[in-house]
Amino acid sequence: MTDDKEMILAELNKLIDQAEQERKILRASVMFDSIDFTPNELREHNAKGEFIWGVVNWHLIDPADIERELKNVVDKAAKNLDKFQSKISNAFNEK
Repeated sequence: MTDDKEMILAELNKLIDQAEQERKILRASVMFDSIDFTPNELREHNAKGEFIWGVVNWHLIDPADIERELKNVVDKAAKNLDKFQSKISNAFNEK
C-alpha cells in the first residue's frame, strides 16, 4: 500500500471509530447520489481495498435522519401513486 493510501486509511479508520462510538452512519456523496455505510460495512469494504477515500468525502449521519429521509421518499411515492391511479381511473371511467 502506498504511503498516501496508508495515511488516508489511518485517518478514515479514526473517523470510522468515531462513527461507531457515536452510533452514526458514514455517508459519501457520489455524483448525484449518496452511499451510506455502517462502521462495520465500511471496514469490510476498506479491507478489500474499496472506498478508501479521504475523510473530507465522508460525513457522519444520525441513522434517524436517514430513516426520516427514506420515509419522506416513501410518502412522496405513495402520494404520486395515488394521484396517478386517480388520474387513470378518471380518464378511463369517463367514457
